[in-house]
Amino acid sequence: LGLQVWPDDLPLNLFSAEALAAHGKTEQGLEQIRAFVARHPDSLDARMELILLLVKAKRFDEAEKHIGSIAAGERTPMVDYYHARALIGMQRRAEAIPLLQKAIQAMPDFVEALVELAYAYEQQKQWNEARTIYEKLLKLQVSEQDVCLRLVHLSLRLNQPEKALKYFRKGPDAAAFKLTAISMFLESRHYLQAERLLKEMLDEPGVPPDVFLMLAGIARDQRRDTELALSWLARIPASSPTAVQAEGLKAQILADAGKEKEALASVRNLQQRHARNETLLLLEVRLLARLKAVDEALARARQAVEIVPESSELAFTLGSLLDSLGKRDEAMKVMQGIIASHPEHYQALNYVGYSLAVQGKDLEHALELLQRADRLAPDQFFIVDSLAWALFRLGRTEEALQNIRRAVALVPSPEAEILEHYGDIAAAAGQKEEARKAYEQALKLKPANAESLRQRLGDL
Repeated sequence: LGLQVWPDDLPLNLFSAEALAAHGKTEQGLEQIRAFVARHPDSLDARMELILLLVKAKRFDEAEKHIGSIAAGERTPMVDYYHARALIGMQRRAEAIPLLQKAIQAMPDFVEALVELAYAYEQQKQWNEARTIYEKLLKLQVSEQDVCLRLVHLSLRLNQPEKALKYFRKGPDAAAFKLTAISMFLESRHYLQAERLLKEMLDEPGVPPDVFLMLAGIARDQRRDTELALSWLARIPASSPTAVQAEGLKAQILADAGKEKEALASVRNLQQRHARNETLLLLEVRLLARLKAVDEALARARQAVEIVPESSELAFTLGSLLDSLGKRDEAMKVMQGIIASHPEHYQALNYVGYSLAVQGKDLEHALELLQRADRLAPDQFFIVDSLAWALFRLGRTEEALQNIRRAVALVPSPEAEILEHYGDIAAAAGQKEEARKAYEQALKLKPANAESLRQRLGDL
């Protein structure tokens, strides 16, 4: 009604357009401001509102076009900021950075521009520059917790754990902040600093159960101290949200210590209260397989998939069990089902692609699946080996040779099957000396098909 009476009132148009956008009617808001700009082309405020709405609507190309119509003399720090936002939206961060710098030079406390600049620097892997901006935001007391976490993260990326500790100390005295920052230390493999910070939290009232869980992980994986790990886990209350995770870790520790039956009993006890927990179901199936109770493991895996049908990991475990028991047709159906519902499951992609390559079936499709797996999980030796074998079966020997060399370089310890593939591909490529060395290395591992390898070695 107000716009009908005062159609050219700028504040009223701006308020109406923003209200429409806030209620999901962005296109109507844009049309309203476009019409106002058409009637008042000299109104910088109206053009800025249009640009703002376009950026929010991710219409970055159109936003940049309107920004280009603003004369140099009319460009304000806000214009530069929104221009940068549009460029960032189009993945043109290198062009956005100078505009953000210019906006900040004109308005040193322009918080929104500082935040965008810090993030742009991070995306460009300019860690030191990003840290400088975050330090300025910290002085401005902007989102203290988030900024301190970014500073911890960047310092760890720069392999400066002591500097990361300094920023940790500047952060809020809140358990959520501390646990998130400590997780960053763990992820960057600075275990001693993480352990020290966790132990400091033991002296605080109401110790979060995650502290004990993290300390148990460090004791198990870094100190190789099973008893210490179990003692930390014992301090987690059964009513805690982390109790399931703690019991899962306890079961893994017991299994690693050769106490599979005790681990299985622990898992099944917890399942009485958490029957649909995916982690516990996976652990149970794997423990049964380790105990060589294969029929029971297979039956439980089938049940688990019915209990949690959306779990790709349970389905993959079922497929792997079927394969190990020689039920490869059924395994193939399970793996293809995983790909249909989880197209980025690289292990299922590898299984189906390699199986097709071995059978010599639908090789172009096999190659496409394996190339996708390699993109999703680059430099995984088993995927690169599968990729090499598919290329070899397609007759693309030189490409196969390049990839099998890559697989051999990536594998952490020699594997007979990969070395066999290396020998076969190198021999086909006329690289007899490479093939000879590959077969000889494979024979040292005493594979089941040693006689066949000796025959191929003799034929070189």
